[in-house]
Order: sequence, then C-alpha cells, then structure tokens
Amino acid sequence: TKAEVLATLLARNWLPMFLILPIFLPMLVAAQSVGGERERRTLEPLLATPASTLDIILSKSAAAVGPSVVITWVGALAFCGGIDLLAMPQLPPGAPLPLPDAAWLFAAVVVAPLLALFGNTLAVVLSSVVADPRAAQNLAGMTVVPLLGGLVAQIVGRVSLGLGFYAAL
Repeated sequence: TKAEVLATLLARNWLPMFLILPIFLPMLVAAQSVGGERERRTLEPLLATPASTLDIILSKSAAAVGPSVVITWVGALAFCGGIDLLAMPQLPPGAPLPLPDAAWLFAAVVVAPLLALFGNTLAVVLSSVVADPRAAQNLAGMTVVPLLGGLVAQIVGRVSLGLGFYAAL
C-alpha cells in the first residue's frame, strides 16, 4: 500500500540521522568533561583523589554514553510510533506495523551503543591530546561527515543503506 511504501521510504532516509545522535552527543560531553577539567585546572585535584584514572575515565564515559543512547532510543521510538500512527489507518486489518523493521532494531540496539562508545572514546583521546575542549569536539565531530555523506547519497538515490550497511558500520 501507499502507507507502507511511504513508511519504508521515511524509515530508510531517517535512520542515518538517528545514528548521528549517539556519535555526536557523547563527543560533546566527553570532550568537555576531560578537556574542560584541564582548562578549569580541576583535573590535577581530581587525579589526586583515591579514584584510579581508569575509574575516572569510566565514570565520565558512562555519564556521556548512557544518556546519549537513551536519547537515541527515545527519539527512535517516537519516530517509529509516529510513522506507525500515520500508516495504521491505511494498513489492512491485522497487517503488521511498518516500524521498527530489522534495520531499525539492529541500528538502535546494536549500532547506536557502539557508535556512542566510539564517539566517546574518540573525544576522550582527542581531548587528552588537544589543549582546548572545543578543538577536541570539532576534530571528533569530523567523524560524522562520512555518515552524513551516506545520508545525502541515499536521499538523492545513489545508494540504499540497508541492514548490511549497518552491520558493517
């Protein structure tokens, strides 16, 4: 039906946008938490506490990754629910709802947390090397460019990003 085709088209085109959230959000938080500590001169007193360096990094990482994954999940649920509500009157009785499909489930449950960890790790590493936390955010943010390129290529019809792409990602 038209509703299923529209839902599939929207789902295919918007999934890469949702995958930008779990990369970008932890980058902003992690780069500011490590680089900002150094900039405000509070990193040395923090390192002098009984907590190990690994404990500090893991705590800061959990504070950056956890909320970004939850925000991504909430956004994905709201989007899928909205598409399903719009498609429901057009679907035949008893037909399954179009979203979430296999690609959305895999991306939300597996890919989003992995991308959040990747974005966080990259931001922590860059903020430990670069003096300014904003420079670390900008450098880490460049990793989003290939995903945006894939999104643009898909919207103009050059590629079709499916479950195989997200598994490789």
